[in-house]
Amino acid sequence: MSGAHGKRPRSTSAAASCGAAAGGENDAVIALPGRYVSKRERLMLGGQTENNIGHGKLDEHNIGESAEQGRVRGEALFSAPDWLERAADDGGVAAAERFAVPRRLMCRISSAHSRPATCVRWSPHYGHLLTSAGMDGAVKIWSPFQERPEKQADASKTSPICPVRVFHGHRAAVKDTSWTNDAAQLLTASLDATVRVADVESGATVAEVCQGGAMSVCRPDPSNPQIFATGGDARVGSVRFWDLRMLGGADAGAGSDSNKSGCNESDSNKGDGNESDSNKGDGNGISSGGRMCNHSSSAAAASSEPSRPVLEFPMDGGDLLDLAFDPSGSFVVTSADCTRVRGLDKGLRVWDVRKSVSVSNQIYMEGYTCPSVAVHPSGSHFIAQSNGSYIAIFSCTAPYKLNKYKRFEGGHEVGGFGVSCVFCNEGSVVVSGSADGKVVYYDWKNGSCFGEVVAHEGVCTVAVAHPALPSVVATCGWDGDVCIWTAKRL
Repeated sequence: MSGAHGKRPRSTSAAASCGAAAGGENDAVIALPGRYVSKRERLMLGGQTENNIGHGKLDEHNIGESAEQGRVRGEALFSAPDWLERAADDGGVAAAERFAVPRRLMCRISSAHSRPATCVRWSPHYGHLLTSAGMDGAVKIWSPFQERPEKQADASKTSPICPVRVFHGHRAAVKDTSWTNDAAQLLTASLDATVRVADVESGATVAEVCQGGAMSVCRPDPSNPQIFATGGDARVGSVRFWDLRMLGGADAGAGSDSNKSGCNESDSNKGDGNESDSNKGDGNGISSGGRMCNHSSSAAAASSEPSRPVLEFPMDGGDLLDLAFDPSGSFVVTSADCTRVRGLDKGLRVWDVRKSVSVSNQIYMEGYTCPSVAVHPSGSHFIAQSNGSYIAIFSCTAPYKLNKYKRFEGGHEVGGFGVSCVFCNEGSVVVSGSADGKVVYYDWKNGSCFGEVVAHEGVCTVAVAHPALPSVVATCGWDGDVCIWTAKRL
């Protein structure tokens, strides 16, 4: 797991930092070089209680905890277990080991969300943290590997795992959440028309982007840690690329009004989270594809006026359902909910990020929408989850043809729900959720279904594979539960 991903240096634990920073209860806090001391730690070292901190900055589980609990929480957040680091750093372990269907329930977090869970994501690199989002408007971070799985309680029982971070900033359901490439921040997209950037360590909202409609997708650019893409319903009307440095998110500071981009509540600006009508013609003048927005990247410009997207792709096909980058970040695959009779060619589209144009043409003309798309780790193909209850395969080279001779079907059902599909085990396995609560596994080479597990009561919306450990999968569903499955004891 080295090389292309650029491993994040291990951070010093909260206990070591506290011991070195302060010699006694009343000593002044001295920040260690190279490490950010959160506001919670500074207040604890200064003898204050966390009840003095606003609820909007930190999660509810931090209030009233002891210094020892804070130390354990910090270690759980920023230090992966040694055994997990060794497994992640062992090159080729995922490719060398034969994939086995994860049928053993490692832990079930019952009622992780009070309403249906919409998304789960492993943290990059080591995957020692797991984030989940739900229709209750909460985003939570879990640390399921605090102990070795064999030391945990019986897997058939409900796991006592508590979230290490809870974010309650959104006023409506959260549809998507993603980690930034360095796992230091979280991106969240909500139906309240906002996309937020939250700092994992402090729990504060670093930046907020207000759009003109409900937001459903937020994804980081794998080739540029400062860029992320967002999309939403037809009122948003485009896929927009944002720069964290222009939003103030690169400094990991506390959220403020100056970091809220496009959040003008006046009647004249409602529904326009990007720019005024007089500026919509600015850019490079590319009518067939995206619109480049030339802006200064200085922090002063970002704080003095609402930031604008650095790139924008107009969506003519309705609501954006999903978005996927290729591993190199050179192109993006989008899936939209087509509502026009002659708009089927707008359902699946491929965009060239560097040229800022749409490079696909009528690649999927069947009368089904695709709630999920994923690009193969090799960048040679991409797949799309069809509401016809099958997964279609496309080439990643022009003209992006549909494979008419192979597709993944027969093991799962979609039924109009937002069921996801992802790659696993270096692209050799395709994992899909199902409307009947199952997790289904397909062989990439021959397209056969070789395993399935009943994971949830109702719809299993998302199933994601662990980035470092083979045969470990996390799932979430409409029952509000979050489950982690494994093939054997780790």
